[in-house]
Amino acid sequence: MNTLTKAEEEIMQVIWRIGPSTVGQIREELEKNTGDLPAHSTISTMLRILVEKGFLTYKAYGRTFEYTPTISKEDYSQRTLNKLVS
Repeated sequence: MNTLTKAEEEIMQVIWRIGPSTVGQIREELEKNTGDLPAHSTISTMLRILVEKGFLTYKAYGRTFEYTPTISKEDYSQRTLNKLVS
């Protein structure tokens, strides 16, 4: 599994905190954190990248996608720490 960029990690933090999420829910949470509402297409693209990297999986409900993490926050933190140590 790859590492996360700062922006990707910010999205993962939201999903780890609130659980399975749609693009709209993630945008709302990011707006609460930063004060800026990111573009729908930007978040959608980043989520697609996170799926490709293996950090997320998704279920489709018509045209709406719900994204779920494939790795826990604790597991990611531990793996990142181990990588830093070695």
